Amino acid sequence: MTGRNANVLYEVGLSHAVDKPVIMITQTMDDIPFDLRAIRCIVYSTNRPRWDANLRRSISNTIKSVMNDKNRVPILAISERYSSKAEEEEARDAAAAAQRAVAAFMLRSMSPAALHHLRSLRDRTNPRTAHIFIPEDNNTGLCGELNHLKTLGYIQFTGHSNIHGVENLPRDNQSYGILYDAIEVTETGREFLELHDKLV
Repeated sequence: MTGRNANVLYEVGLSHAVDKPVIMITQTMDDIPFDLRAIRCIVYSTNRPRWDANLRRSISNTIKSVMNDKNRVPILAISERYSSKAEEEEARDAAAAAQRAVAAFMLRSMSPAALHHLRSLRDRTNPRTAHIFIPEDNNTGLCGELNHLKTLGYIQFTGHSNIHGVENLPRDNQSYGILYDAIEVTETGREFLELHDKLV
């Protein structure tokens, strides 16, 4: 979380929305947004002796704790903050509502065209020989949508045929086979589509 990288914050929100455990680490709590500070976070300093070994140990212990917690509550460590059953149930409902709100926000942030391309790349719905137009400008049309999906971490370029990014794609009228060979949908992208299918 150090540096408040926008992509990292987005991925944390996505993970919470699909109820995936997240282990946040940071060099300073100042980089943790106020609405995430109720969640356990590992703070480390590279100025301390053996900081790397201590950090690995902390992460390992936290993973074991999460994996062994049969009563894990989504997002918030509610049992540590509330004593009564009524307050715990209220907090559970609030956490679930927060998850739905985050999910709805993420779905609204995806343009219909980008969603179409993401689904097409996952399902290979178009024949390899079907034609698609690839514009010259790397930031408009199909190229702009692919760049957006790559920034979100939903797709990655495989490097096939020396195509390592949008800028290396051939232009004008091409076949979908070019995209299928050069691009694959990441696990994060697949989870996003699964979430979309559940909520829409």
